Amino acid sequence: MSSFSDRAKLALLIETLVTIHPRGLKILLGEAPNPTCEDLAETFFTAHGEDLGVRIQVNRDRQDALNLLCKAQVIQDLVDLAGGWEGLQAATREVRELEALAWNLFADSVRWVHCGSRLNNGGGHATRIAERYNVSVRTAVRWRQEIPKIIARIAMMR
Repeated sequence: MSSFSDRAKLALLIETLVTIHPRGLKILLGEAPNPTCEDLAETFFTAHGEDLGVRIQVNRDRQDALNLLCKAQVIQDLVDLAGGWEGLQAATREVRELEALAWNLFADSVRWVHCGSRLNNGGGHATRIAERYNVSVRTAVRWRQEIPKIIARIAMMR
């Protein structure tokens, strides 16, 4: 049986994958080739490892997740706990099917809302997405945060 800690780490992996990897959503759905864990660790590291001469705002949880996920073995262990990429992808497709509205809001948020985006300030994409799904911005943010946790829970229950 998996621990809550493993499930939380898997949810962070999912969140980080869809936020940083250019094909993160497609990988989760099995519509893009499975990356190697080494490639993911490199992608996660280079996304925040270079000094670009500017300060990028990243919340503490995200930074902690990036520090954790920069190790390929940790990534491999988490993917294995989820039943491999196939298990993780099956859980993602199940969530997309059973929670279609929340999944679509999540996918739109991943595509359009980014930390520090000028269009995000003062509402912008986040507000328009909430309006599109007829929910409050607060509910949209909550759904956006919950989908990776639900995928992780289902994947680890398989």
